[in-house]
Amino acid sequence: MKPVRVKALTASGQVTDGPAYVYGIHQEPTGGAATCVLANQATSGGTRVMGVSVAANATDAELFPGAPVYFGTAVYATITGSSPLTEIYWHPAD
Repeated sequence: MKPVRVKALTASGQVTDGPAYVYGIHQEPTGGAATCVLANQATSGGTRVMGVSVAANATDAELFPGAPVYFGTAVYATITGSSPLTEIYWHPAD
């Protein structure tokens, strides 16, 4: 089994610059509601593939599907909220 990598973000940004498998998302808000949407591309915009949403006054949110989700181009995270800690668990597709 290959080790999973973790990319920590507090604002929108590129997670990978090539194809990858995403194993899950964990998000901790720092104040108010927050969201993280992952798209299959290297830059902002695009179609949502998976994401999480944390309500105001909640502790955290996570999404770990039973199997990894394949992103054939790259992975870009669009994050909203007041700098929430967001962790993307992924592995390059080789």
